[in-house]
Amino acid sequence: MFITRPRIFGVALALVTPPAVAGSGSGWVLETVPTSEVLNGVSAPSLDYAMAVGNNGTIVLFENGDTGTLMVSGTSKDLLDVYASSPNLAVAAGIDTVLLWDGMSWDEIRNTTDGTLFTGTWISPEEDVVLYGILGASFDFVCPYFPAMPDPPPFCRTFGRALLAACGHSDDIKVITEDGDVYRVDNFLGDIDATNPIHEEPGLLGLTAVYAPQLSCLSGAVPPRSMFAIRQSGEIWHFDGDNWTDMNVPIPASQTLTAISGTGPGLVVASGFEPKPRWWE
Repeated sequence: MFITRPRIFGVALALVTPPAVAGSGSGWVLETVPTSEVLNGVSAPSLDYAMAVGNNGTIVLFENGDTGTLMVSGTSKDLLDVYASSPNLAVAAGIDTVLLWDGMSWDEIRNTTDGTLFTGTWISPEEDVVLYGILGASFDFVCPYFPAMPDPPPFCRTFGRALLAACGHSDDIKVITEDGDVYRVDNFLGDIDATNPIHEEPGLLGLTAVYAPQLSCLSGAVPPRSMFAIRQSGEIWHFDGDNWTDMNVPIPASQTLTAISGTGPGLVVASGFEPKPRWWE
C-alpha cells in the first residue's frame, strides 16, 4: 500500500515521500476510503498497517494495501487523534473520550461529559506508557496511562502549549508541542534535564500536527534529527535537528490537512479531507 507511490485519499489520507516531492508537484493521486466522515488523525506504524480516526467515532483500519475497512469503535463521539504502536495496541482520543485498542476491541479509558478535547497521542516502543493530551480553556495538559496499571492515580502535566507528538523510549521521551518546542521527560512526565526544553523555537510556530520518526529520535538530551509537521492546514514543514522550515510541498487546493504520520523519514502520511461545498455555493 505505502511503498509504490505517494497518494492522497479524497477524505482521508495523503501519502508523501518527502525527499521526492519537496518543491515539486508530482506524485499526488486522489483516491477514496470507505467513509464519508471527516478523518482527523492517522497512524502508520508499518508499511502494511495503518489506522485513521474521525468524526462520529469513525475508525478505519488499512491492511496490506487495501483501501480500508471500518472498525467498531463503540462510540459516536468525534475522534481527533490516533497512535498505533502495533496491531495489538493503539490509543485514540477525541471529544470527551480516550479509547485503547488491545488487538480485539476498543475500550474507553477516559471519559468526560463537558466537551473536553482529548488529543495528541503516543505509545512508547516498550508499550508500557501511553500519552494523550487535553486541550484546556486556560492550560493544555499531557496525561500518562500505564496499560499494566489499569487504574493508576490520575496526574497530568502542562507544557504550556499542546502536545502534538512524542518519540523516544521509556524514561527518555521527547515531547513535541505546537510551537515546535521539544521537551525530554520520563514515563511520569518529569523533566530529565535541568534545562527544558531541549529545543525551543524563538516564536510561536503554530503547528497543527507533528510526526517524529522513531529512528530519528536519538537518546539523550538532543532533539530528533528529523520531524515533519502540518502548519495552517495546508503547509508541510520539516525539522532537521536544528530548525523548522517550510518544505514548499504543493498541496491540492481542495485538500485540508489535519494530521501527519509515517513509517520513517522516507515515507510520511498526511491525513485530511476535502471540504464539501454548501448547497447554495
